[in-house]
Amino acid sequence: MNVQINNIGLEEIRQTLIERTKPTIWDGYLTEAGLRDCGYTMEMLRAWASDLEDDINIQGINGGSVEIQAHMTKSGHVEDFTVTEAGMDILAE
Repeated sequence: MNVQINNIGLEEIRQTLIERTKPTIWDGYLTEAGLRDCGYTMEMLRAWASDLEDDINIQGINGGSVEIQAHMTKSGHVEDFTVTEAGMDILAE
């Protein structure tokens, strides 16, 4: 399987990070202004997407995920996440 995270998936990743991580982790980079004004934000989201693509390509659509480290999460626990099928494009192999 060869999956690519699309713009819907990038937004899902952004929303997940906003919801689950401590506000101080990203220091405003995940806001609408951060997306518009800072190239770092898209680079960072693409890095998360790349890790997720790699795991989905190995584990499959229903098994692939990436991990948010415990020190980054509001819960203080390691949390895994993925994107919906709408957030990924399946590419021909």
